[in-house]
Amino acid sequence: MHIKSQDQLKTEASIASTRNVNGRADGQGSGNIVTTMILKTTILMCCCFLVFGEWQSILPWQVKTTLLELSDQFDIQSVRGTPKQIYRHDLTDDYVAYWYIEINNDGYVILSSSSKTGDYKLVIQGSAPSMLDQVDKMALLKKSKCSKYYMMTPTPDIDIACYSDHEQMIFHKNSVHYTKGDYSTLKKLWENQRQDVTREGIWEKSIFNKHQQASYYHVIEDSHKIVVGDNHQIGIKSMNDGEVTSEESQAKLCVLLTICHPDDNKLVDSSKFGKTKYGQTFLEIYEPEKSKNVHHFEIAGQDQGEEYGRKLMIDTLQRQKRQTTSWTYYSINDENLFPDYNQHEHDCKPNGKCCAVGCGPVAWAMILGYYDRRSHEKSGTYGTGSQSLYGCGTDATFGSYSCKAPSYTSSTVKKLTEYLNDDLKTFCITGQGATTQGNMKKIERYFNSHQTSGSPSVTIHTKGLSSLVGTYNDGIRDSALSYLRSKWPVVVGIRVSGIFSQHYPVATKYRIRQKRECKKNLWGKTKCKNITERDMYLHMGWGGSSNGWRAAKMFFAGVARY
Repeated sequence: MHIKSQDQLKTEASIASTRNVNGRADGQGSGNIVTTMILKTTILMCCCFLVFGEWQSILPWQVKTTLLELSDQFDIQSVRGTPKQIYRHDLTDDYVAYWYIEINNDGYVILSSSSKTGDYKLVIQGSAPSMLDQVDKMALLKKSKCSKYYMMTPTPDIDIACYSDHEQMIFHKNSVHYTKGDYSTLKKLWENQRQDVTREGIWEKSIFNKHQQASYYHVIEDSHKIVVGDNHQIGIKSMNDGEVTSEESQAKLCVLLTICHPDDNKLVDSSKFGKTKYGQTFLEIYEPEKSKNVHHFEIAGQDQGEEYGRKLMIDTLQRQKRQTTSWTYYSINDENLFPDYNQHEHDCKPNGKCCAVGCGPVAWAMILGYYDRRSHEKSGTYGTGSQSLYGCGTDATFGSYSCKAPSYTSSTVKKLTEYLNDDLKTFCITGQGATTQGNMKKIERYFNSHQTSGSPSVTIHTKGLSSLVGTYNDGIRDSALSYLRSKWPVVVGIRVSGIFSQHYPVATKYRIRQKRECKKNLWGKTKCKNITERDMYLHMGWGGSSNGWRAAKMFFAGVARY
């Protein structure tokens, strides 16, 4: 499609008058690469604002598009600072795979550049301090500065390192390092991620740009937004089996959509453009109220000298076939009462060596704390049977139950996690607290004896050896999401820093949406497919650091219900 120059547009317009290091500190995180000898013998659960609009000249069109899709969900009011580039070792050295973007007062997102990454569009959303902040702080401690960031592991794991101005790789912890064998393992993880993303159809085939051609049409739901590029012009044309239809068909499309320029119906009228709160210009196309026929058309523009666009389709029948038209959210009740606890060092030896209490004990402690807190805050709704989960004794396991569990890691919370550390048979390996997946069920002894209402029970989902090595499983994910739909928080197992370093955060929310794309086959019949996206919100057990939305993938799920 021919897109006119800015000068032409102006002329026509005139004529028309118109992990925090503290969050993942030494001995606290679960991201260490275990030594090679141990890896071979055991696999364990270880746990400044910009001048307005400057970011628009930096971010690629696809990233702007993803940001636009997320703008309502995350209520993006502003884009702060200069977006940072993130690379990958398994991709070409000059390819920017991800963009770190600061939003609102203290939020951030990391977004994939394109389908070339083989990763999910949204890698992570959270609040400061971010993992880049953690790596920057570690570089500063080494009297250095990050010059190039790298994404080491795929979401939902996420481990970020940087190449410093002193020509050394800096990780979020001094003890983290990668051997050649580790990089080979990480390459396999990225290959697995690409297979999952392809299978789930995350990157729509209705989009065309320098990386791909469009082979499908996106079925418009109530409306569809598209980013307006830096030439401030959008072209539109009616399509029929990939060919331009007659002028009459183009005119009918313009009458139907009411967005065409009055002097050139192959251009969109710029008065139809909108602007987000953070300054992104966009076009929103609404599905006509009355549309009996199927309409295929193409929207195209230019940004940073490159053409982009999308093939779109209006088909009321296909739209009605979809199960979900936009993000549907599920959350535990009173999610704001969910606490954020952290690991701490304990069991220190005379030689000064200590061990982290473990992510497993912290995860269960957060769930116990949540049940206790909501029972105290809203006893009329939840009753008082959970108030006995957190007592006034020194380790919260006994004493008066008038005390409410705090939202942060107090000295009593530390004692509770140490008690659970013993109950779950958590043990120490290279300074980390390790809890086997089977032993995570041992929380039922404490939970069943302290939860005094309902029918307390603990259920875990694991797939034996495949879960042991951190292989994500759709069945386990579906079980976890069903618990969240029933308002129960779920301990999930994810990898951090590769297969052998794993972590237990707690999922408290998830969201799901389904999009539909169609194309005609050689016989003129329409073939359609659904694209399903699932994200989960994790409390990482790092004192609130790195909490946020990530792809819903896991190899373990555990739930305590009553």
